[in-house]
Amino acid sequence: MNGNVKEFIKNHRVARMSTVDLNGKPHIVPIVYVFDGKVIYTPVDSKPKKNVQKEIRRVKNIKNNNSVSLVIDD
Repeated sequence: MNGNVKEFIKNHRVARMSTVDLNGKPHIVPIVYVFDGKVIYTPVDSKPKKNVQKEIRRVKNIKNNNSVSLVIDD
């Protein structure tokens, strides 16, 4: 990854994350993130208004298929 790409990623904070479920159905959500120069991190919190026993869909999808796409907003 060249320096221009790293700077672009570091200087932005909002993106769209796309995962797929077991049936191949896409799931796209807006995320905030930080970039340390090598890895992009995004917070995962509990959803108090939803069933707390249920795992967040994007996390479940990533556990089943770790292919993830990320589009960074400009």
